[in-house]
Amino acid sequence: MDKKTNRLRIYDIAKEYKISSDALMKVLRGLGFTIKSHMSIASEDMLEAIADKFKHEIAEVKKDDEARKRKLLELEAHKRREEAEKQALLHKAEAAARKKKALVEKKAKERAAKELAEAKKEVEAPAPPEPVIEKPRAEIPVVKATVVPATPAPEKRRPAVMEPVREHPRREPRRPEPAAAHKPPEAVSKIRVSPEAAQKLEKRLQQSTAVSKAEKRRKKRDRGKKGRAAHVVDQEAVTLAFKKTMASIDGVKKVKKYKKRSAEGETPEEDTQTVEVTEFMTISELAKVLDHRPAELVAKCLELGVLASINQRLDIDTIETLALEFGYGVRQVEEIGTTVMEEENEENLQFRPPVVTIMGHVDHGKTTLLDYIRKSNIAGGEAGEITQHIGAYAVQSSAGRITFLDTPGHEAFSAMRARGAQVTDIVVLVVSAVEAVMPQTVEAINHAKAANVPIIVAINKIDLPGANTDSVRQQLANLNLLDESWGGKTIMVEVSAKKGTGVDKLLEMIIIQSEMMELKADPDIKAQGAIIEARLEKGRGPVVTLLVQKGTLRVGTPFVAGGCFGRVRAMVDDRGHEVVEAGPGMPVQVTGLTGVPYAGDTFMVTADESEARNISLKRQQIRREYEIRRVAPTTLESAYEKIKDGQITDLKIIIKGDVAGSVEALDDTLGAIGNEEVRVNIIH
Repeated sequence: MDKKTNRLRIYDIAKEYKISSDALMKVLRGLGFTIKSHMSIASEDMLEAIADKFKHEIAEVKKDDEARKRKLLELEAHKRREEAEKQALLHKAEAAARKKKALVEKKAKERAAKELAEAKKEVEAPAPPEPVIEKPRAEIPVVKATVVPATPAPEKRRPAVMEPVREHPRREPRRPEPAAAHKPPEAVSKIRVSPEAAQKLEKRLQQSTAVSKAEKRRKKRDRGKKGRAAHVVDQEAVTLAFKKTMASIDGVKKVKKYKKRSAEGETPEEDTQTVEVTEFMTISELAKVLDHRPAELVAKCLELGVLASINQRLDIDTIETLALEFGYGVRQVEEIGTTVMEEENEENLQFRPPVVTIMGHVDHGKTTLLDYIRKSNIAGGEAGEITQHIGAYAVQSSAGRITFLDTPGHEAFSAMRARGAQVTDIVVLVVSAVEAVMPQTVEAINHAKAANVPIIVAINKIDLPGANTDSVRQQLANLNLLDESWGGKTIMVEVSAKKGTGVDKLLEMIIIQSEMMELKADPDIKAQGAIIEARLEKGRGPVVTLLVQKGTLRVGTPFVAGGCFGRVRAMVDDRGHEVVEAGPGMPVQVTGLTGVPYAGDTFMVTADESEARNISLKRQQIRREYEIRRVAPTTLESAYEKIKDGQITDLKIIIKGDVAGSVEALDDTLGAIGNEEVRVNIIH
């Protein structure tokens, strides 16, 4: 056993304690031992010294692990309690709804039965046979009095004679007897003499009486229900307003419902022209494709319950709905090469560091907080390191490894999402404890919700005299961000970016949130990821900052980034060290591309350089065609319309001819034409 112990080498002990061999040699040399290399054999004294040295650190690590596990258990228990409460409330609401529905149905059945009984009584009530037949003869003179000049009028209006029969009793027939106009009653009396006609007339009168009574009852009920009907309309208005409000928060769901309703309509659009679109187009770009003014699309978005500006990017569901409204079909153009991406193997999935973006209002301490995290991490590392500004930073905290993105602002965050790069896992929202919620704070919350990314709130500047954290929590609660201590789901940490107060707790909360999200990736497949930054440097060529999301990127491998291709010549991490490979969640700076891609473009490793070149050329061709289609050709009619609208002040003209003299004459003549609204500009 002793012999086996004596054969332990420095790198074996370093592996056991999960530290690097260089760090262990540095510790032993600090304790007075002489170490030549990591292959040196460790003595008994060295083993005892190492055990004494790391005993305290191991105890602290175990303590931190236990605290983290307790926190996870508490979060899971809290989540289960919330789910149970939601289910209980849901069951209670469903039971109340069923009870209310049953009560309404019961009342409706009782009311219907009562009305049916009343109708039967009225229909079955006996009517006096003989006087009913005499009534038309009594009523005809009244009709005759209104239509004296026209003789055939009483025959045409015979059905109208039925209605006033019941309102004038037998006093009326005796009045017109001495009058001169008795010819029409004679005709009626002849019809009355016929027994068949009398029976038919009696049946029609009974039916008319029953129908008129039922109609009067219905009108009476309708008049009585006017108050209740108004109440129902109010409820519908309230429901509609609520749906519009929810649609402004989550426009996608509203658009999907609208699309479904329009798809189920009775009059579908015929001969629909199909346009090619890409996901996350702006309203301005879509307006050019659909040949409509952007203001029309913005107005149509408002009708659909989606708040959007001209430069706001839309998802594919909203684009399809807007195109359908203007009579166009949609065909989404997918990026070339996405089909060759290698799929992950679930058996090889491993936990990866979370990717965190810090957002918030101006001067609330975003940069200061990130600088403190970076500097504290650098100070704890090896001496002489220089941190490179590459737009992304890998931080090793006591809780675990975290990757921070240093994006210029919210627009860059949206642009990366617009190009399909769903890079961020967690958003840290920095809110000043003095100024509280500001406009850009609300904007950052909306961006994070649109990306469906969890938010951790860092309440900064708690060391200042005017800090009021409760006010911040209250304002955030009004924006549907409720603190866990108040019974919500949002993690909020009080920090001071200048003094470093609470920063360690913030990093710990980020790690705990990432563990709850179970962020995993397969490191054994070909690398895939996103472009964080890209620029052209003198002497180095195109330099891009990549974030590897899946697989492992190695030096020398061919890859495609947007419309550019190349081979990885060199990789540098955020501290300026050259690395030969980069795993999931690691940001690196890469050289070797043939061009400068856009920030937010995706990249992927290919089998060989020829495949990368072919994919790049196809993508460039599609982008050129798309740009050409976006710029519509100018005709005389379109130029005239733009001049009327004030969009064109210069009319550019190119003169071509086979004789120089004619060209010069046209140049002089056209150059003299012009007015205040538009002037001629001969460019060639």
